[in-house]
Amino acid sequence: MRSVKRNGWCRGLAGLLAIVVSSSVHAGMVYTALDDGAWALFYRADMTRDAVRIGDALPAGDRGAARLSPDGTRVAFEITGAGVFVCAVSPGGACAHLAALSASAVRPSWLPGGRELVFARFDTSATGEDSTIAVTRRDMQAVEPLITMTGVQDDPQVSADGRWLLFTSGVTIGLQRAGVQVVQQLWITDLRTGVTRLALPG
Repeated sequence: MRSVKRNGWCRGLAGLLAIVVSSSVHAGMVYTALDDGAWALFYRADMTRDAVRIGDALPAGDRGAARLSPDGTRVAFEITGAGVFVCAVSPGGACAHLAALSASAVRPSWLPGGRELVFARFDTSATGEDSTIAVTRRDMQAVEPLITMTGVQDDPQVSADGRWLLFTSGVTIGLQRAGVQVVQQLWITDLRTGVTRLALPG
């Protein structure tokens, strides 16, 4: 028997932060929509203008986890099975594949300066799946681990002032009577001190 415990406050808060980050402080917004059987990426400078489709020349696959940069000029997003890409939001704007992140990189989130990303990186083996939260350095040319904990870390979000990192962590627990449970909790890290703690009790 397998049951999943995912607290409602965890889903709601992570979802709210995702909306805030993807819309940034600018009028522009990025979003994904189902188009011809696949999830495509779109940008609107404002709601009075037509949407611009982003990244059509990139590898096939569903687009997701789109995040607009702090200055509103670029979008970071994942393509299923291909990794993380960054594209200019202007029509016909250039795109770059962040090769240093590998295909296991997902859920990018901008640091306030708009030059680096925080993301989740998954590692799947014969014994299971683990993940870490990592950060790019040197204008996204290098990667270093940021959060390494037991379990699966995911959905990183950075506060607007760059001090706080919010992420989820899922741990599989085997209970004799209740079977296997996956418990997911919300954690917060102070990026100035490196101290990590539960964001809310639960």
